[in-house]
Amino acid sequence: MGFLDGGLPDPHTTARGEDKCGEEEEPWYFGQNWERWMRDLKEFVGLEDDIVDASDAYAANNDYRIYFTHIPTGKTTHFKAFLKAFDDQYSSEWNDVDVYGRMDPITTFQGTRRQINFSFDVIAGSKDQATKNHKMSYDLIRSLYPVYQTRLRDCNNAEGGYSATSLQAPPLLKIRFKNLIRGGLFETQGGPQGCSNLPLVGKLSGLSYQPNMEAGFYEDGDGIYPKINSFSCNFTVLHTGPVGWDLQPLLSESEGEEGAESGEAGDEGGDGADGTEGETDGDAGGDSEENVLC
Repeated sequence: MGFLDGGLPDPHTTARGEDKCGEEEEPWYFGQNWERWMRDLKEFVGLEDDIVDASDAYAANNDYRIYFTHIPTGKTTHFKAFLKAFDDQYSSEWNDVDVYGRMDPITTFQGTRRQINFSFDVIAGSKDQATKNHKMSYDLIRSLYPVYQTRLRDCNNAEGGYSATSLQAPPLLKIRFKNLIRGGLFETQGGPQGCSNLPLVGKLSGLSYQPNMEAGFYEDGDGIYPKINSFSCNFTVLHTGPVGWDLQPLLSESEGEEGAESGEAGDEGGDGADGTEGETDGDAGGDSEENVLC
């Protein structure tokens, strides 16, 4: 009896569904029946085809996956986020000019650059998953190369035929992982609320691929597929929108606070001998604060 039959299999039955009765026969949870039982489980619960163990289900349900999208082709690969290291670096560049007689240089701001260095493991729970991980790993490595277009010339002319290859698009990538690697965190418009699934655009300045020799390999025909792949990525972020602070909302908020304080000052002045004079003084104070902000 399987999941689709309305319940769990009986662990005391054999692969043919017969009672053991002391006979030494293969139980249901070994061999091909295990694969059939797992298929029934996935269909009954509604899991994805690539889910093999609990870590796959946990990553799928909570979106604990690292997504890589090759922008020129739109091809996306994703891996379970077994993060080993994460380093988000920001570096501001300034142009310093030394002037005679001045202790400090004249400094001009150039810009702020961001680079994310992270490493993760790609772990396979079965031979089929190891084969799939191996293919996705090389798809990611392939994403480091650009897109070319080959132009062919007519071979019927006197000079014969030839082909020329031209570069069509550089290998830019989009990467996303939860709230650690995503866009919209520092934009002056929108903010992170509406950008939870927005990836970061950039380039992979470096990528290291290293199969774990101690964990071993799965053998399949003439190929061997690592049980664990280790990746290290150096991702340079290219900002696609305005980043930093927007001055206008800050001024509006400050003006509102100053206006409230000015109104309170006017009310206190109205309690004096001449209420009109006190109100005028309060308004004048509010105008002076407004002029300072502007």
